[in-house]
Amino acid sequence: MGLMMGYILHVTKDVKIDLSPLTNLAIWSLVFLTAFSLVYGPHSIDNINPLNDTEEQRTLETMWKFGWGLVLSWVTFACVRGYGGIVNDFLSWGVWASISKISFMTYLFHMGPNFDFFLAMGYNVDASMWLFTEIFVGQLFVDFFFGLLGCLILELPFGKVQKILIEYVFLQKK
Repeated sequence: MGLMMGYILHVTKDVKIDLSPLTNLAIWSLVFLTAFSLVYGPHSIDNINPLNDTEEQRTLETMWKFGWGLVLSWVTFACVRGYGGIVNDFLSWGVWASISKISFMTYLFHMGPNFDFFLAMGYNVDASMWLFTEIFVGQLFVDFFFGLLGCLILELPFGKVQKILIEYVFLQKK
């Protein structure tokens, strides 16, 4: 869905798309209701069991992914084309730039510390929601720390070098 929306945005980059405010409101309402039903719709813990894999469950999971892709595609299209309104204002807020860099580095580096933690645990534990919460919160802080280090050690210096090289190349052409 993301590739399809990227292609649509590329093909229509020079095309003026006019949506009336009423049409825009109707589409946003439909997208909101779809997203709301996908998040809060009928999900059952009993269906998670792979031995109970039914055709109905597979169909729901397939349609969930497709529907969520459509929701995100509309949000992307609307924000790029100027129909995002308050959603675009919120998503374009400058504070998200630094958070997105750290969260991306966290995504890249999180598996190492997580594997190390669980490999170092040489004993069995009784599973409980409290224990899982303690482990999750601790791992989250450790992972964000490594994400911040990755951002400071890798992304920022290489970004500066890239900027210098690009400026050098463009100054040479002038």
